[in-house]
Amino acid sequence: MALLIRERIDDHTLVVDTWQGGQINQPLIKIGYPVEDLAGYVTGAPLEVRLRKTTLAGEPFRPRAYQEEAAQAFYAGGSSRGDTGVIVLPCGAGKTVVGLRGLSLTNCYTLILVTNVTAARQWLGESGTRPTLPRI
Repeated sequence: MALLIRERIDDHTLVVDTWQGGQINQPLIKIGYPVEDLAGYVTGAPLEVRLRKTTLAGEPFRPRAYQEEAAQAFYAGGSSRGDTGVIVLPCGAGKTVVGLRGLSLTNCYTLILVTNVTAARQWLGESGTRPTLPRI
């Protein structure tokens, strides 16, 4: 792992090339060492995303307070501390809504990873009724 370190700032801070972050993060996490990865991300191509106040079915829509809070924590004001993470909520608590709100904060094309076909269908359904998104 020492070969991956570009610079040692102090006893607790290392600098590595951005593309090598994962190669260092994984072993450190496995041994229980706290990793704060502030490499940031390359901004995706712009995509205007707004959440509708009324769904296409005519139902009022607004994220719940905890969903808004989760999306804002994910976004972190656009800083290098944001735009990454895993949404963990119980079934039915609105993980998709948090993700859509996060998407509306970043306003760029985003890769959405889901765990199964059911979740993919839910994303496709929700993304067609709650935000303003072009169908691709």
